[in-house]
Amino acid sequence: MSWKGQFDSVLWAALVQSLGIYPTASLVGLESGKLAVVAEHNPHKPVAPVVQVFYGTRSQMRMPPQRLDLSQPGCSDRIVARHIAEGHTFDHLDKLWADPELLRRRGQ
Repeated sequence: MSWKGQFDSVLWAALVQSLGIYPTASLVGLESGKLAVVAEHNPHKPVAPVVQVFYGTRSQMRMPPQRLDLSQPGCSDRIVARHIAEGHTFDHLDKLWADPELLRRRGQ
């Protein structure tokens, strides 16, 4: 979005509206030090999707999956990075990606 003039603004807006800044099933890092999978994008606040938190990077421990709507008032967490699963041993990540709610929201 910082490359103003590089993309057709109408096309860019349509892309963001349909996919969001963080597409569903993206692996993201939160300011709190937790990792999450994007469960659904928010068309009104593209940088604040609903995520499913599953891992604490500070504790290096798996957590029970918890849905978190980053757009809700009072939510103090936010996405600070995109993550790549390579090099990590998230044996349950495939189960999160195969979650029926995520699949439904991806249109599969």
